[in-house]
Amino acid sequence: MTLIPELQQLVSNGKARNTAGEQLAHLTKDEQQALVSVKGEALENTTVQEAKDYRKEASTASQTNIDFAEYLKKLEKKTS
Repeated sequence: MTLIPELQQLVSNGKARNTAGEQLAHLTKDEQQALVSVKGEALENTTVQEAKDYRKEASTASQTNIDFAEYLKKLEKKTS
């Protein structure tokens, strides 16, 4: 399990905790890219619980054959 460079940089710079980074490393590279693409700077200060939630959301998107980026965008619309 590895992080894509954008997420690794957040962890290395202390903008995301190591434990959150460990959770995000469980996502596929494509899922990590989608997360960075949709969430961007909002990923700074990601908590472990938020990272776990992203994992659950990625799993749900995968099980329902929905693109993870599109799934995240729909979730954002619901919460805004």
